Amino acid sequence: MQLCVCVCSPQARQLEERDKELRKQDAFYREQVAKLKERSGQFYKVSNENYHKAADEVNAKFKRYEISPVCTDLQGQILKCYRENAGKTLLCSNIASQYLQCVNNAKQVNMRVCVCVCLIFSPLDSLSLVESDSKYP
Repeated sequence: MQLCVCVCSPQARQLEERDKELRKQDAFYREQVAKLKERSGQFYKVSNENYHKAADEVNAKFKRYEISPVCTDLQGQILKCYRENAGKTLLCSNIASQYLQCVNNAKQVNMRVCVCVCLIFSPLDSLSLVESDSKYP
């Protein structure tokens, strides 16, 4: 049997101790990072659940309305007519009358009507040609 004795220098011993301490710190910090990741994941999960719960509650409280435009073809025709006949808006009164009739028909069918027409008229024919109406139940 042989006995080996290793005599290390003080510097080598300090390096070993320092290496051991660094490994211990590395393990500690890795554990802390893992815990923080877990907590962060839990926080995200709870936040996400609360967000969706609140969104569902708001959606339940406030009914959403689907609004579809009516008479868009006539509205486009009116706009085109007024552009082509600037200063002669009475030339477009036939299309405007058809448009108003279309809007009134849509109201009678009890549809949700949102009609917003913003046109520039001369003061004389502004009252008889265009209707701006919003109707919500």
